[in-house]
Amino acid sequence: MAQINIRIDKELDETLEYLSSKRKVSKSKIAEEFLKEGFTEKILPILLEEYKKGEIGLKNIIKFTNLTPRALIDKIAELEIEPPIPKYVDNYTEEIVKKLVKITQSKEKEK
Repeated sequence: MAQINIRIDKELDETLEYLSSKRKVSKSKIAEEFLKEGFTEKILPILLEEYKKGEIGLKNIIKFTNLTPRALIDKIAELEIEPPIPKYVDNYTEEIVKKLVKITQSKEKEK
C-alpha cells in the first residue's frame, strides 16, 4: 500500500475530526473513503469513454473504481452504452446460441 501526504485547511480537518469521533475510525480512513468516492466519480466518465472505444475492459474499470460489477453494468445500461463487440463476433455468438437452442429443443422432444 502506498502513502501520500496532503495539507488540508482547518475546516476540513475539523470535519474529519468530527466524523472520526462519530464513526470511531481514524481521520485517514474517512479521508481515504471520500477520496475513493470522488476519484470514482471523476474517472468513471473517462473509463466509460475508453470502454466504448474498446480500449479498456470491464475488469479493469472495476479494478480502477470502487464499483461492484453489478453497479458498473447498471451504469452502462443507464447510459445506454453498447458493448464494444465487433459485428462478426456478435453474429457468431448469435449463430451459436441458435444452434444450442435447436439442440436443446430436439433433446426435449426426445424425452
